[in-house]
Amino acid sequence: MVTKIALKYGNTSSFTNYTQIKGINSIIYSWIVGEINTTYIGDKYWSSILTTAKYGKDANTNADNKKYFLWGCALHILSDMFAHGTKIKSNSKVGAEITHTTRADDATYVRNRYDVAVKAVDYSLAYMTMNIPGDYWDVIYALMDKYNNTFAKIKLLDFVNKSSGGGLSNTYLSPVQRASCNP
Repeated sequence: MVTKIALKYGNTSSFTNYTQIKGINSIIYSWIVGEINTTYIGDKYWSSILTTAKYGKDANTNADNKKYFLWGCALHILSDMFAHGTKIKSNSKVGAEITHTTRADDATYVRNRYDVAVKAVDYSLAYMTMNIPGDYWDVIYALMDKYNNTFAKIKLLDFVNKSSGGGLSNTYLSPVQRASCNP
């Protein structure tokens, strides 16, 4: 959803109902739109900071700044999904959850989480250059390219099924199934 708003240069007015976005509920939808419309940096709205002459001299540059800022937020969310809500996996057996106390934000701990996240970010950036919103495909392709069965993402299969509307072929669903686990 954040990449879709980014491609609209931060304008949330066309996003009027959470049902427009597959796989999202009304609470998350309202939170994202609310944050984009009201978030402050210091004592100023982030949107007003990005439209100042300091960051661009014309309307097109300012709109691009909003797009890139929001896409950066989306990249943070995308990469964080592999740091948090994951479990260790060994010999196809899912083990303990990786938490802050067990180094969730440490890229060297269960390194493949980082490798998959970097690849997903690469795909998302490629989509941005083509003005295509990022979605579950950046995750699927990253898993297909880099996943080595050393971690499992909690509810990943649910996320992909809801986001895609279901019906993905086994070619694409198989890596998601291998990388997914229940809470």
